[in-house]
Amino acid sequence: MTTRQLPEASDTASPPPAVDVNSDTVSRRAMGIIAMGATAFGLGAVAVNSVGYLAPAIQDDLDIGRGMVGAISSVFFATSGLSSLVLPPVAVRLGTRITVAVSLAAITLGATFAAVSGTLISLFTFTALGGCAHALITMATNSAVAAAVPLRRRALGLTTKTAGGPLLSAVYALVAGILVTSLGWRGVVATSAGLALMGAIAAVRVFEPVPVQVARAHATPQTPLPRVVLLLAASGFLIGAGAQPLFTWLLPFLRDEVDLSSSAAGVVTAVATASGVIGMITVAVMSDRLGTHLRLVVLSATIAMGAMATATMIFATPGRVAMVFVAAIVGIISYTGAIGVLHTATVDVAPHAVERASGAVMAGFYIGGWLAPFGFGLLADAGGYDLAWACASGSLVISTVLAAAAIAGARRELADQSGFRARAT
Repeated sequence: MTTRQLPEASDTASPPPAVDVNSDTVSRRAMGIIAMGATAFGLGAVAVNSVGYLAPAIQDDLDIGRGMVGAISSVFFATSGLSSLVLPPVAVRLGTRITVAVSLAAITLGATFAAVSGTLISLFTFTALGGCAHALITMATNSAVAAAVPLRRRALGLTTKTAGGPLLSAVYALVAGILVTSLGWRGVVATSAGLALMGAIAAVRVFEPVPVQVARAHATPQTPLPRVVLLLAASGFLIGAGAQPLFTWLLPFLRDEVDLSSSAAGVVTAVATASGVIGMITVAVMSDRLGTHLRLVVLSATIAMGAMATATMIFATPGRVAMVFVAAIVGIISYTGAIGVLHTATVDVAPHAVERASGAVMAGFYIGGWLAPFGFGLLADAGGYDLAWACASGSLVISTVLAAAAIAGARRELADQSGFRARAT
């Protein structure tokens, strides 16, 4: 007899078909959910991408320094972290369709306000709404994808969904770097508003009309989260703190330290970011092949790569464009790959509470990301980029240690789940 994952049913609608956990095949319906989840996840980060990739133009227009630009980006991660802690019940109750559609509509409003107003307060409002929306999108799409794909393809499914972040970031970096000279930063942000609105409409058409949630196994909503989730949250915090500058500060860094033009820096950033998509899918496939018990080993190794890449940035000079380019690619691959595996490991150890566990782990990540843009900017202002990159690398070294420490706890949790599944079968 085969154990199956069953989404929770609604009183008013039939649940989606069950998913055979032992299957190696991803259905067309699941592919559609993954594709829409990736799109929503990528659009959910448009606020922080706008500030990061348009930073030089925003600084010149509003006459602000790096620290203030970092503060604007930090609001995104602050509201993401807070929302991840307090809003999981909202994502559960509303279901994926409404959660994602409302979140993207909120991003549309924030982007429109920033484009029309062009003020500092409008940018803070944009990133605040974007952060809250991104947290809700993360929780809802994690649950939907985990319910739609077989267990043996969980890492690939969740990571492909998460790949929407770096993929759309790459496109945004390329487009923003080129169009900002003709449209200005407000014109680029206005374009983002239109894209988010189209994403909200598409989400209504693709996602199920009832909450789509991964099977709750043998636990209830009141069951405490496994302790290993706290270690994953701490590791995620340091990933956000150490690696997020590769997104929010790479383009300004290339312009300031490597003497590239805004357009050239945008192209380099786009190529490096796009490479992260290939890397994170490769990491996911490797993770699925090695199995759930080695998931955190992959996570630890991936974070360690990021620590080395960020440390390499310390040696950047105008004559070392190739070195910086390679370090950026390796760093972004490690960052995006680590996040994909972190999502999957969270679902592995807490299948009974995907939204709560995802909220806790992502809260750690977002709080780290909240500190990163502002802290990195202040460190760069105070001691130069070398000091900022050194602190980023140190954060990732500690994150590697915490991820390794979580391995034993995760194996105990997975062993308990295996015992339950054997009894159920």
